[in-house]
Amino acid sequence: MDTATTAIRLSTIDVPPRERHGWLRETIGREYVKVEISPPGDGSLFNEMDIRPWANLKLSSIRSSAITIERLPAEPYRDHQDAYYAVILLSGQCRIDQQGRTVELNPGDMTLYDATLPHRIQCPQDLAKLIVAIPKPILRERVAGVEHCTALHIPGNQGIGAVTAGLIRSTAGQLNSLRPQEFLALAEQAMDLLAMAVTSVRPTVGFTLSKSRSASLC
Repeated sequence: MDTATTAIRLSTIDVPPRERHGWLRETIGREYVKVEISPPGDGSLFNEMDIRPWANLKLSSIRSSAITIERLPAEPYRDHQDAYYAVILLSGQCRIDQQGRTVELNPGDMTLYDATLPHRIQCPQDLAKLIVAIPKPILRERVAGVEHCTALHIPGNQGIGAVTAGLIRSTAGQLNSLRPQEFLALAEQAMDLLAMAVTSVRPTVGFTLSKSRSASLC
């Protein structure tokens, strides 16, 4: 991988235990978006992030102990954080609440959430997940009404969800074997599949496309 695709690794292992809570909150706020975090009840806290630029996207591989993450209303964010996050759960369990909707994820499942809007992520046990950060303008160009598609369940064991999750998991698993140009080329394919996967669960009621936009999607 060249510098355009080189990952950074951030881990609580490198931080003294008493400083991990503050460090993780600051790190998530810098790399993703400002949130409050609640560590496990026994006080232990582990989190490790590999964050890699992926053309116009960002691919993160995350392992964590049980944790609750909450973004509160009216929190500021930086321009580069104005993104949708596509989540693929690899292990553990995860519940995401946003805009009055709740999605429960099991391993293999996917969902989408808006990083800048209030949300709550509850993970009651150790977990691993992949996150693809997608700048909002990119996904809005491909999915009309995408703002109505957050916190919806995209099954990872069938249909377009399985195809999409499979490509992204395979890409993450083959990072050491892919040449930089191959890795970057896969970003466009992943974006196409993510758009189809999100569209597959888009509500059929609750919003209206313009006639011109509807025609363009036929």
